Amino acid sequence: IGSQKIIGVYQGVVGNATLLAGDGVFNSATLIQEDMVAFGTPPQDQDFFAVVWDYNLFGASTGELGTALSTGTALPAGAVLGQNYYVLTWKWQAPAPPPPALTFGGFLQPINNTGHEITENTSVFKAGSTVPVKFTLLDASGAVVQVPDEIPWVVPVQGPALSAPVSEAAYSDQPSSGSAYSWNGDHYQYNWKTSKTQSGYWYYLYVLPGDGNVYQTIVGLR
Repeated sequence: IGSQKIIGVYQGVVGNATLLAGDGVFNSATLIQEDMVAFGTPPQDQDFFAVVWDYNLFGASTGELGTALSTGTALPAGAVLGQNYYVLTWKWQAPAPPPPALTFGGFLQPINNTGHEITENTSVFKAGSTVPVKFTLLDASGAVVQVPDEIPWVVPVQGPALSAPVSEAAYSDQPSSGSAYSWNGDHYQYNWKTSKTQSGYWYYLYVLPGDGNVYQTIVGLR
């Protein structure tokens, strides 16, 4: 593209659009427009596009190329998208509302929520049994909430060896399948099917609920 660029801003789609404003800029290095085009508050869900081209090839903002793109008529000879003219399309939409503030309500029984620490109260399950991993999320008022996106199940990470005995009952719940927690009406749950080969170690459980934080607790398998 040469030294003088033209930018046209259109409401609609290529082939059926109305010119809102156009301007020119002399700058051989960039395609940045020096004078912003103000056209009021656009209607939501409306299509727009901008076109940039070389004035010497296709004329001013209401020139041959702009007219062709807005009306759907034949492009001028030699017009090659990406070489001597450029089109940027977008749809004007209101920004999405911020997600509600969440608080991690903690891990629920049968897991003792001891956080990052291994203590005498840290839960130890029988290896080979099913471990129901449950937790809640709370909104700003403290009410239990379900978030719109799935919360991924993170495979527990093996930690140090343990010598503590089993302290929790053996559960035979149906193991969960898939890679996300299930919503059970008032809490999230994933039934972790453990293996006897995992016996003798502590395991770190992580939850990523989508608020930018990672929450952890520890359980043992014996």
